Amino acid sequence: MAVDKARNLLPQFIAGEEFIRLLITQEIRPDISTIYRWFKQSGSKYNKSTCYSTEIMFAVIYRAVVWKFIDTRKNRNNG
Repeated sequence: MAVDKARNLLPQFIAGEEFIRLLITQEIRPDISTIYRWFKQSGSKYNKSTCYSTEIMFAVIYRAVVWKFIDTRKNRNNG
């Protein structure tokens, strides 16, 4: 399944600061309050120096991808 493959591509642990860099490379640039909300919804709290497990990061990345999809459609429709 594609979801399992994607989960297996994530490193075992990823630092919060590294996650922000990953978002930027994917042109995902939400407000910091949105990032804090994604982590809270995933059962954690965001801190740039904290290392997060694959399970937490996968849940947060899922929210980031959905956010980008909605944001892209919104900008396309308003443009």
